[in-house]
Amino acid sequence: MRCRYGKNYHRPGRHYALVTTDNRVACLASIADSDLVHAPQEGTVVFTRCFSFRWAPKNCFTYMLSKLRKTLKHKQLLVTWHNPNIGVGGNQFARQIWHTIVREHGTQYRYQNGIFVTQRNYQPDMKVTLNTIPLHPLVLLGYPVVKGYNIPEPVDVQRPQQFTCEPSKNRPQQTDS
Repeated sequence: MRCRYGKNYHRPGRHYALVTTDNRVACLASIADSDLVHAPQEGTVVFTRCFSFRWAPKNCFTYMLSKLRKTLKHKQLLVTWHNPNIGVGGNQFARQIWHTIVREHGTQYRYQNGIFVTQRNYQPDMKVTLNTIPLHPLVLLGYPVVKGYNIPEPVDVQRPQQFTCEPSKNRPQQTDS
């Protein structure tokens, strides 16, 4: 397998694909410069997305990450969010000795007209409803890219609330008609 840089994907960042010898994409990964409030900004890159197909080799994620780290020689810390609420255990991170940097409490899922919304697709002129069950904190994990980098001690923080639950007073209310 070989790791390729792909620049046709439309999200900001740098995107990579792990391609098999018969030219099939087995795993995709994206990284971006850090804009995270709780992570060191200098020398930090965020591992934003990773996906591997069910048929891909079991070590695909680990192999992809090792190749990706080699492209980050000018960086010191690779970070990513782990959301324990979506049913993914995070074993792939535990095996590679990722360290907890932040536990962000106050996780909420938001919905508009019964559809899950993120900060990107949130419509401020529509009412927001929140999840009704308690959720685990999100976990920011860090992996030192260079040897000798000291991972900061984990901290507990409250999630900043960026959504309002009431429609904006400046915009007309959207109707279902």
